[in-house]
Amino acid sequence: MSPLVDPGLDGPVHGAADGKPWHYVKTTANGGPHAHPDQPWATGSDTWNGYLQRAEAFLYDLIARHDGGRVLFAAHGETILAAHALLLGLGPMTEAGFNVSHASVTRWQHHHNRLGQRRWMLDRHNDTAHLAALAAGTTP
Repeated sequence: MSPLVDPGLDGPVHGAADGKPWHYVKTTANGGPHAHPDQPWATGSDTWNGYLQRAEAFLYDLIARHDGGRVLFAAHGETILAAHALLLGLGPMTEAGFNVSHASVTRWQHHHNRLGQRRWMLDRHNDTAHLAALAAGTTP
């Protein structure tokens, strides 16, 4: 199967902050997107909660379309945070958060037990072991 590119996996819209150094954006907005989740962090940007709602809706639909199957996607760290918020049932982002390293692997399993109950289980988060193996010239 050929890979598909879907704009639903895009990260947040940064508006006037696009391409600017992150420390400048955070200083200008008095904190990152999480600090004021219902306010844009720059002119024309998403709000953090608005982005989460958009990304969660896309991910919910993606999961529903592939129920019982496997889905592999490459996305921005913010999309991984949105998946965590959706699958953990966090709702609007709380004071807690998650670190997401560039090129890290996150894996969720949709567990079905013998009683027919289903729940999402976070199997792996922010796994970068494959990067160390690449640097060492080996494979994990």
